[in-house]
Amino acid sequence: MAVTWTEEQQKVISLRNRNILVSAAAGSGKTAVLVQRILSKILDKEHPVDIDRLLIMTFTRAAAGEMKERISAALEQALFEEPDNEHLQRQMTLIHTAQITTIDSFCSYIIKNYFHMIGLDPGYRTADEGELKLLREEVIEELLEEAYEQRDEAFLELVECYSPGKTDEGLKELIQKVYEASVSHPFPEKWLQQCLEVYRVDSKEELRKTRWISLLWEETGERLEEAERLADQARAVCESPEGPWQYEAALDSDLLLIGQIKQAAEQKDYDKNCRAFEKALFCAAFCKKRFLNRMRIKKLRQKPSERKKKNIIKELSARYFCWSEDELLELLYCCRSPVENLVKLTCGFQEKFSQKKREKNILDFTDMEHFCT
Repeated sequence: MAVTWTEEQQKVISLRNRNILVSAAAGSGKTAVLVQRILSKILDKEHPVDIDRLLIMTFTRAAAGEMKERISAALEQALFEEPDNEHLQRQMTLIHTAQITTIDSFCSYIIKNYFHMIGLDPGYRTADEGELKLLREEVIEELLEEAYEQRDEAFLELVECYSPGKTDEGLKELIQKVYEASVSHPFPEKWLQQCLEVYRVDSKEELRKTRWISLLWEETGERLEEAERLADQARAVCESPEGPWQYEAALDSDLLLIGQIKQAAEQKDYDKNCRAFEKALFCAAFCKKRFLNRMRIKKLRQKPSERKKKNIIKELSARYFCWSEDELLELLYCCRSPVENLVKLTCGFQEKFSQKKREKNILDFTDMEHFCT
């Protein structure tokens, strides 16, 4: 029986010559759509593609196996309907060598075939997690021991910041966390240097032009839109039969305050936004005391929308708007030196760790991904 695709699914199947991102809930048919997209490429009458010319990667072996089975079954069915189709016959032969695999397996395949281009000993093996853990501990001990011997003031300041007690375990853990974050990017050192640029800001003009401030305004706008929508939902509850009508004035005040904060956010005035958040918190408490009746608002307070709205305002205020621009600049300046030394140590850890792995001729999955970059 022929499958009827939705308009969105059909677009995924038929779109060509561009990158696409498909986001859908579990069980919505993503795998079936992907299989159909692959088949549509293979069975294209004008520009057919051989299955071994496609790279199909998944996260797990089970998913890769399922994908291969589905494609193979679909090709068998197509060949059953057109037994004399030489192109389909060829695909049934090529399916066994097609790259339908996990990301790690594909990277391993590339390295095994091109090890000579990256100067890698072909006798390498994939290290297990226990071995890597011990090696990381050994490397970080050596790294910090060398740093302590040099007694650099900037390093000692970093130690005071992140390991104020009798142990430096906090610093060790932090270096490894930063390392793990960096190697999740294609070019770790470049990413670390980009992180440092956040702290190299000396004026309000430079601060307002930073990428992270732009992202802050984007998120603030989105969250305030959500808070406004939730306040409107709560207002509708008040207006419903037997609704807690006494809360209407408080909600009107909340909507007004959210509107004022949105206006400040649209102007991208950081200090003005801080003052608006302070005012919003004060007025919310005032309205609660003056207008709310405990028995009549019970229905409304059980509405998740009302609690979420309050949490959005509190979270934005506490996370992003609890300082002035002058204080932000001062904080960035104070953090600059420790963060620079943290990045320096992380780069040193990365270099030593890579060297140790090469000496033992072992790789981890991160190495495989980077060697394939």
